[in-house]
Amino acid sequence: MYQNRSVKLFLVIAAVMLSISCGMPAFMQGTPTPTPEPTNTPKPTKTPVPTRTPRPTATPDVAATQQMENIQSDLQMFYDEEKIPNMDGELFFLEDFYKELAMMNYLDFGWAGYEDTVKNFVIWGDVAWESAIPVRAPEISGCGYAFRVTEDGDWYTALLTNDLVYMGYCDATFSRCGYLGTTRGSGRLNFGTGAAKASMTMVVIDSYAYVYVDNELIGEYSLFTDKLLEPGAVFYGMLSGTNKDYGTRCEVSNTRMWVIE
Repeated sequence: MYQNRSVKLFLVIAAVMLSISCGMPAFMQGTPTPTPEPTNTPKPTKTPVPTRTPRPTATPDVAATQQMENIQSDLQMFYDEEKIPNMDGELFFLEDFYKELAMMNYLDFGWAGYEDTVKNFVIWGDVAWESAIPVRAPEISGCGYAFRVTEDGDWYTALLTNDLVYMGYCDATFSRCGYLGTTRGSGRLNFGTGAAKASMTMVVIDSYAYVYVDNELIGEYSLFTDKLLEPGAVFYGMLSGTNKDYGTRCEVSNTRMWVIE
């Protein structure tokens, strides 16, 4: 399973980040240019045998039922809008994530609990982030996901920041990281300069990614058609925009992933 290779993967990623941290111009050299648009009880005292009554049925888990209905509703919407090719797949509940990082312009990964690789999927989660001091462009503090992560050190990231959805990539071959602008939608957010939280839904299908924040489509993104095409690992991701105190805090909870067949 992929988990057996996760240590190797993290070592590779760490080496890549150290080698390219000084060459990440999209993080550090200005605001990205917009593009179009997881007792025993005491034995009772003997009493008379009561009249036999029907055995009650188990009470349904209302919250779980509602959650599944919401997921099915989203999948139906994505299918109707031709964002996904079908509604066939399998649902996984991922682990929660929390981390603080005080290393400016560094991207870090967190284990999400999914052991296999995946190419096309829908992911839902509640994302919260904050920084010790206000972070403004050209620095970026973000919290979210890394996907199609390879052992060679290539990956995509989709992070929520106070100002935008940071849809980025890294290419270890060329020691280069960059930012992908939107093909539709603004990709912009407006959470001010303090702590923030939002629900985040992302659809990744072949060479496209769609990001929804609080149920609103914020951006459609064109992914590469000549690389990062194969299934890869899914991790949590965070980017720190300050070295001050705790740096940046990132928390992702209630994460569910639908792996599309």
